[in-house]
Amino acid sequence: MKNAVVAVYDSDRQFADNLTGRLAELGIACTVCRSLDEARMMLFAPETDVLVFGTEEVGSEVMRFLTQVGRPDACAQVILMVRKNQVRLSIEGMKNGAFDDIYIPFALDALLVRLSLAVGQAKLARRRRQCTGVQQSGKGSPQGRG
Repeated sequence: MKNAVVAVYDSDRQFADNLTGRLAELGIACTVCRSLDEARMMLFAPETDVLVFGTEEVGSEVMRFLTQVGRPDACAQVILMVRKNQVRLSIEGMKNGAFDDIYIPFALDALLVRLSLAVGQAKLARRRRQCTGVQQSGKGSPQGRG
């Protein structure tokens, strides 16, 4: 996962800090989102490959966030960290375009496999958007003459 950028949001800040620390020890560039608004910003930040998202409470604000996960302008792939009795979070997230989910507690290796796949998907989607953007704005050529 060289050159991957991962953002982690969890309402349990200690959990988010610990997970981010473990990923950083493995050489993965990570940042912790301290609020749902910050997680939303990272979802749409061009440099973010994956947003690992978890929450203890599934309220209306979280459900609104999940509707944005699969938007075409979302830059990051989302992996949901799902706690016991949070099937609704998983269903809504996957229905709205989350890349994958993982149930807490999880083995770090299992998350790493999902991260690797999500990073690949994010980079592929980014390349496709760039190609599409060139074709739309320049009719096939970067200079707009072709």
